[in-house]
Amino acid sequence: MTLFASYHPRFQRDAIACEAMLRDALRAAAADGQRWLRHLEDAEAADLLACDIPYFASTVGSTDVCAIHGQAAIGLTGDTGSWPRIEGMNARDLERQESLIRVAMQDPMKEAAAAAINVVQRAGAPSPEILIATAARIGDRICELAIEDGGRCTWLVPEIVNSRRLTTTVAGFDLYDGLSGIALFLAHLGAITGEARYGRIAEAATREALALCRKQAAGSAIVGAFQGIGSLCYALVHLAAVTGRQEPAAEASAIIRKFDKRAARTTDLDLITGLAGFIVATLVVARFNRDKGLVDNLRPAAERLYRLTTSPRRALPILKESETGLAHGRAGAALAFLRWAETTGEARFRTAGEDLLRKDFAIMEAARGDPSAKNAADHPADALGWCRGALGIAMAALGTRSPVTDLFDAAWFAGVAQDMARTCPSQSPSLMLGLAGTGYSLLREAAGHRVPSVLLLEDVPIG
Repeated sequence: MTLFASYHPRFQRDAIACEAMLRDALRAAAADGQRWLRHLEDAEAADLLACDIPYFASTVGSTDVCAIHGQAAIGLTGDTGSWPRIEGMNARDLERQESLIRVAMQDPMKEAAAAAINVVQRAGAPSPEILIATAARIGDRICELAIEDGGRCTWLVPEIVNSRRLTTTVAGFDLYDGLSGIALFLAHLGAITGEARYGRIAEAATREALALCRKQAAGSAIVGAFQGIGSLCYALVHLAAVTGRQEPAAEASAIIRKFDKRAARTTDLDLITGLAGFIVATLVVARFNRDKGLVDNLRPAAERLYRLTTSPRRALPILKESETGLAHGRAGAALAFLRWAETTGEARFRTAGEDLLRKDFAIMEAARGDPSAKNAADHPADALGWCRGALGIAMAALGTRSPVTDLFDAAWFAGVAQDMARTCPSQSPSLMLGLAGTGYSLLREAAGHRVPSVLLLEDVPIG
């Protein structure tokens, strides 16, 4: 910006005025908490006057900085205030730094080889004790990775950028790969094992999630059931059930009321980030809190989703064949309609949900039988996945008290099972993409009656 300003005709006519402007700008930056810049002023001003961008070099272990056009090295004192923190670093800090480097060097475009695994038939299934012990080891690892500050905590999580590279960021508040999903797993783990540490970290993560949510602007927030407002509220009522504390459930109702008008206007309609997800999550909160007012407030949103997805004249992303599936396609809206019909008894929503499911299932089965039927660039996920695959559609069909059972039979499930023996390791602590999800699935296997399905956005267990 300083170099751009120097191109003003006033400064192009007067070299002295141009240099004065540049030095004033550099000194202002130095006075604004960056005092070390004053040592570089002469070299930086010379580069700028030559219409060049200032560039300096140094070496590892040295505080000397040298300008690239031959100016002498300038000795800086270094940031001495950082030394106590650096000297206090331990093996965990080293591990965190190594993890950041590994994430930065990964290439998402080059998929890790996921070789098929030969499933070994064992004499018997693992006992609940073994499953819980394995989940506890995962919980221990997540707690080790936590960054605690006062009564709150967070984690560093990998994030894909432009489908081409990975970077590391701080966890958000959502269920998918953020704080509320991690907290949900740790809370269930603490309740089952009796280990107080898991519950303490879960509460700290929840406090951080709520703090982040309070910063959301009501007019622009994401509202879905896995990413956004709905996801946090879904987790809060389950945390209330696990801990026996009503404060999280009350927070959930208050947050839903704050954002229900935003949800009714959002252009995102899917389950993950959009309106369908908000509807499903709100119904879970309303049932747990016995809050009929939430359902009444939700009606404009439900009617809008019904109108948009049943109109033949609309060309919506949620209705594209490339978005087929539970996460971003018709099946997500179908789940919202089936749950709404279950709550209100309105048959037209049930019919609309079944129609959407049948359409998505037919598209996906055609893709499974003929992979060339779908463009890989438009639809990179595999045809069996939860997100954009047949399994997610099947889960939506079975995920209500009155399931849609005529889409598939035992032979279909047997064929799907043969294609599923693949795995990829994960170092993310998150629920949908990492360690918390693995641990959560173990808890469901060991104590399914106490641990509801998050993939189906199940209600809080009663009794």
